[in-house]
Amino acid sequence: SLIARAAEGSARDGLSVLDQALAHGGGKVKAADILSLLGLADRGRVYDLMDAVFAGKTADALSLLDTLHSDGADPLQIIGDMSEGVHAASRIKAAGGDAVPALSSNERSRAAAIAERLSVAALARAWQMLLKGLDEVARAPRGISAAEMLLIRMCHASGLPSPEDIVQHFARAPAAETNAELKKYESAPHGGVPDSSAGRMSLPPAIGETPMPQPRETETSAVTAPQTRTASLKPDLASFADIVRFVAEKRDLILKIALEDTCELVRFKPGHIELHLLDAAPKDLANELGRKLKYWTGDRWMISLTDKRGERPLGEIRREREARLLEQTKRHPTVKSIIQHFPEAEILGVREVDDPKKD
Repeated sequence: SLIARAAEGSARDGLSVLDQALAHGGGKVKAADILSLLGLADRGRVYDLMDAVFAGKTADALSLLDTLHSDGADPLQIIGDMSEGVHAASRIKAAGGDAVPALSSNERSRAAAIAERLSVAALARAWQMLLKGLDEVARAPRGISAAEMLLIRMCHASGLPSPEDIVQHFARAPAAETNAELKKYESAPHGGVPDSSAGRMSLPPAIGETPMPQPRETETSAVTAPQTRTASLKPDLASFADIVRFVAEKRDLILKIALEDTCELVRFKPGHIELHLLDAAPKDLANELGRKLKYWTGDRWMISLTDKRGERPLGEIRREREARLLEQTKRHPTVKSIIQHFPEAEILGVREVDDPKKD
């Protein structure tokens, strides 16, 4: 099995290794001699090394690596064997124990134990780190030093929380923003996903929010009163933030952005919105908003304009709040630790979610 694996499908290479093994072992082929001849690591000891790494036992992992290297195993081969072990564990995690028939029974049981202990996310993280580590070990002046640094990083990463844990931590943290209007606005979905059942784009609900039923277009006979059908689908538009959210749900992103960034709310009551338009606002914003609200809701909305200044634009408030959350996230000890060990990582955005443990 060791010779076949080393030959990688080449009959000539396999026979060559077999001849060398016979000459090296005095006519007998032994696994220990093959390992020494090819600079391979004992697979059982490789899994011992993986167990130490995934348990975060840095000293044990370095000791096992040093022993393997002292016994003739090449550092690059050790890291390669570890990546094969992670791949085997990942396949078992995804498709069961029969997904890796080429492994021996002992290797399969060791890989299955790792698959049972680790999540898919943890296995994927280990795979990515090992792939990067292979390149580092191959290019380093001393491969064993690069391999040691890789194991130290992996042992440290084993104790870091997963992205899901970080999200849950921030979800349980008290919110700094007390503006109820803004919170209601920001909890609304702003991205769309295809809704194949309705044949159009629809919006996912915010995390923790009850999904808003999407109206389905149906054939309506001439005797059916359209007012009755429209009334049954009327949205709850109790604030200007509700208006912007409703426009986003209708996938009119140009109008949504204009309402967020180019106007100030002066006064609001159901059926009447008074706005102060900024210089960047479209000239026909008021007419377009009134016309589309009438079409979407069946009710007449009066949109009036005034020179009086109003509240700050919702988009400006939202961006300031996102910037504050980003700065708070960067100062969090866990995130600072991640950035320290992965300096090329970037925080692209911060999103608050509701606490799933709340009713």
